[in-house]
Amino acid sequence: MKKALKRHGSPEAVTTDGLRSYRAAMNELGNAEKQEVGR
Repeated sequence: MKKALKRHGSPEAVTTDGLRSYRAAMNELGNAEKQEVGR
């Protein structure tokens, strides 16, 4: 995820499924408020 954000910039929203590992990664990268959970 870090590589994609570095290559493409920070998006308005990142849609992921409900896995907790995505939430932890978004918190680490500082983009937790941009995460949307969906399919």
